[in-house]
Amino acid sequence: PKEDAELIADMKALKDWSTKLDKAYSVKSIEVQSYDIFSNSEGANTAGFLKFKAQVTDPSDKSKTPTVIPSIVFMRGQAAAVLFLLKCDVTGELYTFLVNQARFPTGMYHFHDLPAGMVRKDGEIGGDVFEEIKTALGLKKEFNISDLQDLTRLAFDKDNRVLSRGYQGIFPSCGGCDEFLRFYCFRKTMKKDTLNELKAKFDLAMREAGKPTELRVISVHDLWRSADMKALIAICLYENLLATRKLPDWVKSQGQVYADREKLILRDRLGKLVCDSGVVVGLRGDIPGPTLNKPWGIAISLGGNAYIADSGNDRVVTLSMRNDLIMTFGGDDASKRLGNTQLKSPRGILIRDGHSFLVADSGNDRVAAVCLDNGNLMFEINHGLRNPHGVALDGQNNIVVTDTGNNRILIFAEKDNQVDLEPLVSFGRAGTGPLEFDRPTGVAVDLFGRILVCDSGNHRIQVISIKRQYLNEGTNTELKFDKYITSDIKVEVIIGGSRGKGMYQFDEPHGVAFDSENQIHVADTKNGRIMTYTPDGKFITGRRGPSSGVLRQPTPTEALLLQNREIDPRWIAPSGAMLPARFVSSVGTMAGKGELKDVEPQWKPQVYGIAIDYDDRMIMTDQGGNCAIVI
Repeated sequence: PKEDAELIADMKALKDWSTKLDKAYSVKSIEVQSYDIFSNSEGANTAGFLKFKAQVTDPSDKSKTPTVIPSIVFMRGQAAAVLFLLKCDVTGELYTFLVNQARFPTGMYHFHDLPAGMVRKDGEIGGDVFEEIKTALGLKKEFNISDLQDLTRLAFDKDNRVLSRGYQGIFPSCGGCDEFLRFYCFRKTMKKDTLNELKAKFDLAMREAGKPTELRVISVHDLWRSADMKALIAICLYENLLATRKLPDWVKSQGQVYADREKLILRDRLGKLVCDSGVVVGLRGDIPGPTLNKPWGIAISLGGNAYIADSGNDRVVTLSMRNDLIMTFGGDDASKRLGNTQLKSPRGILIRDGHSFLVADSGNDRVAAVCLDNGNLMFEINHGLRNPHGVALDGQNNIVVTDTGNNRILIFAEKDNQVDLEPLVSFGRAGTGPLEFDRPTGVAVDLFGRILVCDSGNHRIQVISIKRQYLNEGTNTELKFDKYITSDIKVEVIIGGSRGKGMYQFDEPHGVAFDSENQIHVADTKNGRIMTYTPDGKFITGRRGPSSGVLRQPTPTEALLLQNREIDPRWIAPSGAMLPARFVSSVGTMAGKGELKDVEPQWKPQVYGIAIDYDDRMIMTDQGGNCAIVI
């Protein structure tokens, strides 16, 4: 009909697309195949969801039958997606909104995706979900793109000029749809109680109503697991813009620079470290801060907080990198204790997801899963364990445990906070050969799925691969837990094997970790150093802990330069170093009225735990100084 044809010709999406169409295309004709007519609140009609087929040939093909370019288009136009980041004022952890709604094209009644809507002419983002978010956050004005961080512009602009490619946004399906998304970011710091109320409110609403179009508040930890493309793009843009420092004024308004008491530290907008200078956390009492006693394992959350197994105090402590005690799990001090979980000599620890951590509760002969929100025990593994020291997760979220007292490695399946007490895999015995152990302690599973085990008594690291075949693969059998049989367990690499201080020697290593390049980092405990190797076991570098007369804290002038990012925030030991090496600086304190002074620690380092944060920086626990040190 003529009226519909006029509405189609007046479509903003079609006009914008026609204006920006590359002149290189040779378009012979356009055939409209389908469209929809919508009415707005004022009764005016508009056309949308246009599908057409064009006859387009490749102009570079000069043959008699030039190449036909695929040219079926589903036209929708521009949309906007917003990444809401809600920062807890106590823990520094980040949360975000997802929308649980019916998405008929997916066939799913419940689908969780990032809030998105159309941008109106006045710049406001339309959609009922934004009204709900505005109410939840206690905001009075509508969301306007002028008030948000435009992540897309920051990604595509260079020196405030749009790149020659002329991208307007992110195209999720460029092979058949013109739709492009611009991504924005909104950030707000909220009180912990308010955040918990929001999470509880929306969780309860969804459980009771069982209907879509309900908000969810989730940890940013979990966003990358979303099936929504918008969520994955948003977190990718945000983290890379942080890494390349392209978020204007974000450091001033959200990040902070601390030259505070005993340390100098820079933190970025995700709460992560952006400085490689030495930071000592929780020194015995010589420096203000929480008191640690035989710290063992350590894990770093996405928000940048350190979770330390404070073994001598029978607890796990959560510390900010400002050395502030956030909370404790277990222990005798009830002032900051969360929940009722009791621990005894905890060893290895890891952040299981955004909601819980796993800890090798060695004195209780178990592995405990503890809820981060309330501190209560979620489940435990105690089947036949004796003094377990290490815990890790493999690629299938199975739980890997070093059963230290029994000189073996166990792997357990977990699903919905229930554990199959019959191990999927059990291997190892006392001895010095491959797959034999003498007090296995630290454990990690690398990017290749290999199990890295600190074979402490044998002064070595065993890198073990497992080939597995799931019993319910290719069958219709529904098992509560995924069962598999192992066709081959073998040692791929052995690093070390004798006590000493050489490049391939250790003295009772207790911690192991890997970085984004799958390099292996070993906490060489009694030698007080970190040793780094390639995935196939070749030596790269060695790093020592603090020792008197070797390392130093930045001077006040250097600290100011470091704050302004005018010098490289790394200091190399002047002598006695195993090169190439970067070493942790010793600790500095504030003296008098804001004046830095140098302090040389006088302990012999004993490195037990090691963690790699999301910027590939190392944090180690040192029982010689009862502290954790950022390298």
